[in-house]
Amino acid sequence: MSDQPPVPPAAPPPMPPPGTPPGPPSAPPPTPMPGAVPDPEVRSAEQKALIGLILGICNFVICGLLFIPALILGNQALAVLDRPGVASNSRGMAVAARVLGIIGIFWICLAVIGAILWFAFIAAMVAQGGSPSTFSTP
Repeated sequence: MSDQPPVPPAAPPPMPPPGTPPGPPSAPPPTPMPGAVPDPEVRSAEQKALIGLILGICNFVICGLLFIPALILGNQALAVLDRPGVASNSRGMAVAARVLGIIGIFWICLAVIGAILWFAFIAAMVAQGGSPSTFSTP
């Protein structure tokens, strides 16, 4: 036997008064999933997707050439977000930016074709001896 006296067991923690909600569990917080913290490249792609979406929407409001950067940013974001193992909720924004950029290209092409047809019509009127502001009747 030993010369030291036995150590008494530790006292249990006091009970909370009745009616108080239980405290948080004392378990350690769970470790994050491997894809939960995005790397800087994925974060940059998410920002590009958001900026591309904003530019695509603004293109229809101010009728400018913002569809070009919207399309470029949407494509760059999709290139990163479509890689295997990348978990992000920004893929929809990147697709929307890309679609709005394609729609913008379509509208600009229609506007150019319409302008060419309009100028061809005016040139044909002038070639017949009339002016664009007067119409001659036979």
